[in-house]
Amino acid sequence: MDIAGDHAKGADVLTRGLAVAVMPGDVNFMYYRLAYSLWQTNNREAALACYAFMLGMHFHAQYEEAAEAEVRELMQEMGVDSLPDMDAVTHTLNKHGIPVAPLTSQTELLAKAAIRLVDAGFPLAADEAVWALGALSNDDRLGALRMSLRFGVLDEDVVLASERPAN
Repeated sequence: MDIAGDHAKGADVLTRGLAVAVMPGDVNFMYYRLAYSLWQTNNREAALACYAFMLGMHFHAQYEEAAEAEVRELMQEMGVDSLPDMDAVTHTLNKHGIPVAPLTSQTELLAKAAIRLVDAGFPLAADEAVWALGALSNDDRLGALRMSLRFGVLDEDVVLASERPAN
């Protein structure tokens, strides 16, 4: 992404990548690196929006402290006291041609893939897709669906035995 210090090229690659990124960790990291690349190419407004977006995801990645330090420095350079709200972030990202990831088309594709995997008899293969959809939507029902997918491949007697109290 920052190969040989070419931040403009890194920003271009990351922007294109966000159009297809779905997994929350990938999206979060891509916005983090895009923010830095944009900052290094003096596109401070878009950089601040990317930092605000990735921090607003509350992903709690190992690089979060570094991102917070970077955004404080950027805000100081810009003379800004606080991060923009999500409406302003979305507006800024759109204005600069940066996708607001994950795109609806990508999450719909992920949902279709999960459904088709289950229909084809591969419920465990659908597990990661269902996890990602749940993480993106903060929907705890998808966590229950994941358990159903897992139990669906187990022997019924084993599942029932695990639910019985021990004597």
